[in-house]
Amino acid sequence: MTAYNASSLTAAWMREQAEMAYGQGKVSEEDLSRILRTYKTGFYTPNFFIRVGLAILSFLAVSFSMGFLSLLFASGENGIGIMFIFTSLLTMLVLEIMIRNNKHYRSGVDDALILTAGSSLVGGILILANPGNTAICLLTCCVALAFSIRYAYEPAAVLSALSFLAFVYFVFTPLGSWATATAPFLLLVISLTIAIVAEKLKSSYTFRYYRRCFALVHIAMLLAAYGSGNYFVVRQLGESLMGIPSDPGTPFAYGWLFWTFTFGLPAAYVLIGILKHNTDYLRVGLLLIPLSVLTFRYYHQLLPAEIMMTASGILLIIIGYLFLRWLQEPKGGFTAKAEPKSAYSLAQLEALVIAESTQHMPGTPPESPFGGGSSGGGGASGSY
Repeated sequence: MTAYNASSLTAAWMREQAEMAYGQGKVSEEDLSRILRTYKTGFYTPNFFIRVGLAILSFLAVSFSMGFLSLLFASGENGIGIMFIFTSLLTMLVLEIMIRNNKHYRSGVDDALILTAGSSLVGGILILANPGNTAICLLTCCVALAFSIRYAYEPAAVLSALSFLAFVYFVFTPLGSWATATAPFLLLVISLTIAIVAEKLKSSYTFRYYRRCFALVHIAMLLAAYGSGNYFVVRQLGESLMGIPSDPGTPFAYGWLFWTFTFGLPAAYVLIGILKHNTDYLRVGLLLIPLSVLTFRYYHQLLPAEIMMTASGILLIIIGYLFLRWLQEPKGGFTAKAEPKSAYSLAQLEALVIAESTQHMPGTPPESPFGGGSSGGGGASGSY
């Protein structure tokens, strides 16, 4: 299903899990070295700066190619649309060759080719068909979903989820005035549902190749849910999308409920993050708290903006510093020290190493707890 070699992707996943376990002190340096020697991906994945440079060069190469193709197809609007589709197909062919023969994986080249192929395909179809908003959202969702499945590309997965929300909105709101009034609540529910499902799937062994896609979709949908219920967003966008007056002095239906969401969702995210020891919820919630305060400040000016922002910044710095000092020693499962969190236990990783070494890859991860013990864990010594 994915364009990348499955064995190489599994090796990359195993190396990532081993490094996370080593960072937590659950795996010795000797065991880590053994796992890294056993699992070699064979991928070409350069560092960040080379990746950016290769992406820029790839975009330039595609741009020159499109300029040449425009001389062949530039015969009106339809010709431009056909040129974009042809460019997309040609780019996908080059992309498949680069992945299969040259083992490019997040090298910058495949990033540029994926973005070019997807955007050219959507752009070409839009030029030829000239569809409405609903069809545009559906087309974008389908193309982005296909690219996220084929190439496990995180931005495509996020775009697919966001365009699906837009598609639901354009399908739902024409149903009547009641639909336009309740559309934000529907989008909020759908966003939270997708976020919960993505959170479950990102830790699934079956979908391990797409774990980063689900992780980013989870965060994006948490933000989308907040945007669907934020008083400022609904009020400002409501004038053009739902006929809600943007004048702050004019009340609108369910305004009090949107104020509740504006402050309640960030608080709920923080609470869930604390109870579940989930940093995604915690970080998103903490990020949204200042936005909630700014939303309130926009409609209710208690203090001059510069005084309020300065005082808030000083307060946040003091609170952050005190928490960092307090959490130097772990308390309640939280610590100020960076500790990478592995989604899998040491015994699961050890069992998978042994299974791979004997060429019997399991369909599902083992259920035994990570850490072995005095009796060992899948052949591990008592040091586990």
